[in-house]
Amino acid sequence: MTRTCSWQQCCVVADISCLELITYFYGLTGIFEEIRQMWYRDKIAMKYGKQRIADWAKDFWNHLDLLAFVLLVFAAILRFTIPEKDFDVARWFYSLSFMVYVLRFTQVFYVIEQLGPKIIMIKKMMIDLLFFVVILSMTILIFGVVTQTILEPESKLNYDLSTSVVYRPYFQMYGELFLEDYQGYRSLLLAFYMILTNVLLLNLLIAMFSYTFEKVQEKSEILWKYNYYAVVYEHFDRPYIPLIGTLIQICRHSQCAQKHSEKTGTDFRRHLDEDHNSKITKFVKVCMEKYIAAERKETNEDMAHKVTSTARRLDMVIEQLGDLRDDVIRQLPPSHGTGFARNNRSML
Repeated sequence: MTRTCSWQQCCVVADISCLELITYFYGLTGIFEEIRQMWYRDKIAMKYGKQRIADWAKDFWNHLDLLAFVLLVFAAILRFTIPEKDFDVARWFYSLSFMVYVLRFTQVFYVIEQLGPKIIMIKKMMIDLLFFVVILSMTILIFGVVTQTILEPESKLNYDLSTSVVYRPYFQMYGELFLEDYQGYRSLLLAFYMILTNVLLLNLLIAMFSYTFEKVQEKSEILWKYNYYAVVYEHFDRPYIPLIGTLIQICRHSQCAQKHSEKTGTDFRRHLDEDHNSKITKFVKVCMEKYIAAERKETNEDMAHKVTSTARRLDMVIEQLGDLRDDVIRQLPPSHGTGFARNNRSML
């Protein structure tokens, strides 16, 4: 069926909007681009397929790409197969795919020196949060079972019981205490649980986050440069024309095309020949010599500054001692003052 569309949509066959077609086109382009990166980026023989896949799978962002494409393909299949009344299921997968795409886009922030390390902090804090959730889940489960046993000892084993065990202690962490259910000795149980979760576990989470933040902040510049390189490496040879450019590069790098064309590759190399290795060695040697010279210069300047400062302080002490000696001479009687001054001159 065809319908009249607004400025955001156009009339197409099967009631598919232009924006939806653009979304499918973008997803298909991304799939072919990941295939190109996996099989045709590095100079590895095609027979080492497992190594290519393993190298591709080491990148965390490729996992997000794969997850986003799977969600998008599954959502598109549901969109054309399930009845209209169940379309919310496909909409859920579309939403999840969009969420993963947005998370994938955060890799671009690696090129910004201030934001790049923050993305790394968030990734590491998410790992800390997973360990914390395990401890928190055990605490909630233990308190929920004990509370359910005391408050409703005659409860039957069913789905509502399992949700009730988790529901009450979970929301009590956020201030919904259900005080009407805790009277007498039961309030002591609630007090112990609140101290355990809101004081002990919460401060444990803050300490874990603080440790992760400090550990990443110490190496923020190195991590930023490393991830900056990773972003440049991924987008260096990416084609400018979506899908068509990717297909052209795949054909150009395939084994059939390489038989009739020159040797292809990128400026990124895993293994260097003797000439490039010699140049890199000389470059590193020169940089190391400059670094050592700068460190020595800074150390010598620091030592010279310390010697100058010590000499200046010594002159000030000698001057103060001289003033003190003059004051003592003026306070003594004339006969003693003359002898004291003569002795001091002979000592100096």
